[in-house]
Amino acid sequence: MKKLLFILMVLSSTLTLSQDPFFYNSNTLQLYNNPAFTGLIKSFSMDFGYRNQWPELSGNYVTSITSVNQFLGKGHGVSMQVMTDNAANTIQKVEIDLSYAKSFKLVDGHYLSGGIQFAYFQKNLDVSKLTFGDMIDPRTGFIYPAQTLNVRTPISNVDLSAGLVYYNEFGYVSFSTKHLMEPNESFFVGEESNLPRLYFAELGGKIQLNDFRFVPYVRYRYQNSFSSSQVGMKAMFKSWFVEGGWQPNSGFYSGAGYLGEHIKVGYNLVGYSSFGDYYFAHEVFLGCNLKLFKKENEHFFDF
Repeated sequence: MKKLLFILMVLSSTLTLSQDPFFYNSNTLQLYNNPAFTGLIKSFSMDFGYRNQWPELSGNYVTSITSVNQFLGKGHGVSMQVMTDNAANTIQKVEIDLSYAKSFKLVDGHYLSGGIQFAYFQKNLDVSKLTFGDMIDPRTGFIYPAQTLNVRTPISNVDLSAGLVYYNEFGYVSFSTKHLMEPNESFFVGEESNLPRLYFAELGGKIQLNDFRFVPYVRYRYQNSFSSSQVGMKAMFKSWFVEGGWQPNSGFYSGAGYLGEHIKVGYNLVGYSSFGDYYFAHEVFLGCNLKLFKKENEHFFDF
């Protein structure tokens, strides 16, 4: 019953004011958090991230992101992302993002990047998967067919996001605002439910000890009166890494992977505490880095 109540509560919030899915692994598509990371790579990258939340429940959430990112030279960069989000096979979303960023050298060793992202999304609601209280017979438990709902599906809209990243050899600060246009994503005809703006900030540093590298960081996100913070650490030995962190009042996350010159792969486990029980999410990321178009960034983001 606790699990059923938990998933019904989350689905109910999804139908009213949505919140964006979140990846915990620091190597999983930084572009998803901030478009200012566009072009802050050595040359070209293609990345894929997959997240399965609450797989032990029948109404789990599955999110995937595929992105390509290209440094164009002279501080310019472009990227494209495709995100799919499936909430309990009831609400499905597909989003396509196009980003541009320009980085500037402030003084020797100090850089600032500003980026903007244009998004187009489409969402679909499968009404046949919804069950309301007045459809259930209180004596027999029989579920009657759903009445015709005054809904529109699929729905589509456009959106904008923007961000800044400052970095040097030892640390970085990132800030972004998503959903600047607060697009209407209500399924109900005649009603308006605007996607609330999401504010994301991250502060991190780098400690290099021979072949070992340590990157502590702090993250904060705020959306629709909901806020969360994280404290984490990534530790690397040559191309191998482990990562872990803690989210107050929620749970933990940990992971491991390989970040080679051309190939990267990793796995993350996220634990959530709710109603006295623990629920889990699994994250996987794959990626490749190549040199294309004879473009190579000497001042790429190296954390």
